[in-house]
Amino acid sequence: MMKKAAAMLLETVQLLLTAFLFTSAFWSCTFMNQVKSAKLVDLDRGTTSLISAGTKEVLLEQGIWVAAGAFIALAVASFLRADMKKVFGLLRLLSGATALMMVLWAGTGLPENLHHRPWNVLFIATGLNLAMTAMMIGGGKGGSSKSAAPSDSKK
Repeated sequence: MMKKAAAMLLETVQLLLTAFLFTSAFWSCTFMNQVKSAKLVDLDRGTTSLISAGTKEVLLEQGIWVAAGAFIALAVASFLRADMKKVFGLLRLLSGATALMMVLWAGTGLPENLHHRPWNVLFIATGLNLAMTAMMIGGGKGGSSKSAAPSDSKK
């Protein structure tokens, strides 16, 4: 019982930190420039570039700690739940490690013209991590046939 409660708490922390990295990577990567500049976002270019510059600064200063915290919480929660033998558990660990490596790579003093590369990969890795978490929670099985009312087959 304590393992499940601890794993749930760690999974919640990991999910929040990964969501923060995903959102930050969205504003920092050039991969999503068309979406950011579309009328759907309802922001002008100046505001979008200010958000992007501020987000990059936060990711460079604090992103290593956020990514490391998310990866450690994911690894410990996976260990407590025994997800190490499951495919999604291993893929989530791989995407968490990739996110950590991309934040570390961006913080090594890359020239400004190469900063889009780690942010693009960070966006994809955290997005995959969130999608796999949703698949693990939801199960992807749809409706159960047992819950359906039996039809009257005795005619």
